[in-house]
Amino acid sequence: MCTLPNDGESTSVYYSRTPDIRSTLAGVFTEDFYTGRIYYCDSQNYGATLVAQPPSGGKGAGYYGLGGWDSWNTQNGTGLVLVATSFRMQGMWFCDMTTVSSCVESAFIPFPKTYCESLRPTGTCNPYGTVLDASLNVYWVDPNNTVFTECTSASDYTSCSTLPASSALKGYEPVGLALINGTSPYLPKGWHFYVTDNSCSGNVWMGSTMSLSLVTSVGDSLEGIGSSTRDAGNTQQLFVGVTGLCSHTPPKILDISNASQIVSTPFKLQSSLIGISTCVGQCLQDKPASRMLFFSSGGTDVSADATF
Repeated sequence: MCTLPNDGESTSVYYSRTPDIRSTLAGVFTEDFYTGRIYYCDSQNYGATLVAQPPSGGKGAGYYGLGGWDSWNTQNGTGLVLVATSFRMQGMWFCDMTTVSSCVESAFIPFPKTYCESLRPTGTCNPYGTVLDASLNVYWVDPNNTVFTECTSASDYTSCSTLPASSALKGYEPVGLALINGTSPYLPKGWHFYVTDNSCSGNVWMGSTMSLSLVTSVGDSLEGIGSSTRDAGNTQQLFVGVTGLCSHTPPKILDISNASQIVSTPFKLQSSLIGISTCVGQCLQDKPASRMLFFSSGGTDVSADATF
């Protein structure tokens, strides 16, 4: 679907249907692991458009997490807000009023030093899967310190803390994070966090900041996680990226709502499925009822599949 320039490495992806994006239909935002640049990948033009570069202090590598919140359709909404987190730069930055080619950038925001130094065993913050909520609080999971972290917008992100739900993750490697508004019959109604496990147990947890419960164990290393609004049977789907590293099999995307394999292909460079996002509705110019699954695989490409 799109290739990042200069041998960039696409990590997380985020789909949004903001007003100016509707004219180009399906596409996703992604970030370059090595530079922190945010790009828009258009499914129609098969190209990567530079949206923004990290502000001063944030230029560098380690950008794995990309969270977003779309408030175009809410009262006093600020449009699409994206946040990019880096474990090497030990900080994050925001894109506000994001369009397919620009945004209003924040300053680079270092992670609170005292909090990061308190984490064991690394003494640093290591954000991987990253999400935003409606209040623009930032959440991430950290596989190296086995924590689920929140940084509050009310503190201007100077206050971060390890959430009580982290206790469920001990002994595993939390790597993927999603905040999903569930609909019945498969996903419980309301907003819930979903976490994936990079260990060979391949756990998926669901819950709140206070507690997480086990949904399923795939038995292979997982990375990205995402959901579609509805499938052909009018139910919600939950997708996870299975790396195949533990089973020594090709990577694939699995629909854990019915244990069906969605995508299996020889991905470039790495056996990874870092970012997963979906479009339901008019995703293709000539197909008003189309559906698309977007994913990144830790290489230069962002891919799309319209068959799921």
